[in-house]
Formats: sequence, C-alpha cells, structure tokens
Amino acid sequence: MQTNPIEGGNNRANISANLLRATHPSRRRIACLARFVYRDLEAQKMLRQAISWEQLMQESSRAKEIDLTITVRFGDTDPYGVVYFASYFRYCHYGIEEFLKHHGLTPSEVFRNRAEGFGLPIVSAGCDFLKPVWYGQQLRLTVSLSGIGEKSLTFDFRFCRMTEDEIVARGNATMVAIGTDWRSRSIPQQVLMALLSPDR
Repeated sequence: MQTNPIEGGNNRANISANLLRATHPSRRRIACLARFVYRDLEAQKMLRQAISWEQLMQESSRAKEIDLTITVRFGDTDPYGVVYFASYFRYCHYGIEEFLKHHGLTPSEVFRNRAEGFGLPIVSAGCDFLKPVWYGQQLRLTVSLSGIGEKSLTFDFRFCRMTEDEIVARGNATMVAIGTDWRSRSIPQQVLMALLSPDR
C-alpha cells in the first residue's frame, strides 16, 4: 500500500517536501520562482541599505573641509626656487593632521593607537602640479574628506595662491584601518563618529 505523501512525513520539513513532490510540476516551478523572487527582494533591500550608507557617507564627507595657510619655506624648494614635489606631500600630511585635530582627534592616536590596537597608515597618495609656486609665496590649502569606506578614508587637497582661486596643485591620499596583525579592519567607531559629527 502506498503511503500518502502528506501523512508519510513525521515533521514539518518532511511534510513540506512531500507536498512539493505531490503537487503539479508547474506549482513546483512557481514555488522555486517565489524563492528566487524573495531572494531578489532581499538583495534589493541590502542594495538599498548599501546605497543609503554610501549616500550618507558622501553627503557627510562633502560638508567636511577646512582651509589652511601654507607659507613656502626655502627648504621646500628645488634648485630653481620652485616648490619641490615632495614638499606637497608634507603639506598634505600636515593637512590631514589639522583636519583630525579640527574634529577633536589626536593625530598620533589615529595614525597608530597602541592602546586600542589599530592604526591608519596612508596606502595611496597622488598629486598633480599645475602651476609653479615660488619661495616666499603663501598658499591656501583646502582639505576635504572626499570618501569614507568601511575600512578607508580618502582625503582631497586643493592648493591655491592666497590672492587667487586658480588651483596650482591638487592631490589625494587614502588611509586604511589596520589591526595589530597588519590586516585591514573596520574604521574604529570613535574615529568614524568624530569625523561624521555635525558639530564640527
């Protein structure tokens, strides 16, 4: 005697499986399709959350910028009296330090925090030199936080002469959070909250 597929199961999982086998093939296809649609909806939900997070990060970072004054020293220039390329990277790093201070963070505790076991080294940097800048001139350096990722921060830099709006150089730098094992990790919460604070 053949067992009824519904009565043959001893638990809910077996009943569901038997029901699926007992139903018409088209119903099985509908059930499979329903599962794919559900998964797709879940994926869309996750995507919307990711997009919302990305938009939040972009909107927060766009509003974050500071202006600094840079005076070109003799040691910043090359034999032609023009600001040497390496000097711009020093200016950029100075900009990051001042940006962190502006948001209530101590640079030495962000670059390498021994007590909490994290650091934020610079892993990528670049600069374009558009116009010559000479010894004794003053520059306005605008530092902005252009990107916030789960594990990274990206800064943009714009250099203009104090009396002009024309950009003479521009650069960027990306920092990645690492742990004591030198592997990348999420940005520490205290750093992230300070940078996203609307009061700064």
